Amino acid sequence: PAKKKVHEWVRSYKARGIVVEQCLIAAGLQRIAPEDFIPEIDVVENGYISMIGYQAKGYSQVPMD
Repeated sequence: PAKKKVHEWVRSYKARGIVVEQCLIAAGLQRIAPEDFIPEIDVVENGYISMIGYQAKGYSQVPMD
């Protein structure tokens, strides 16, 4: 049930134009194949590079620790 709810959230985010990205490096460390992610999640080669790109466009990083 929790997995289904998360899928619904991600789909609703995508429908509103919110981008959800998954770092392929981090996925690989957890042995999760790119094809295992739902289509609404954009898999990026390197999450750090992606964050740098967003910051260069004026977005701010939100610490999650």
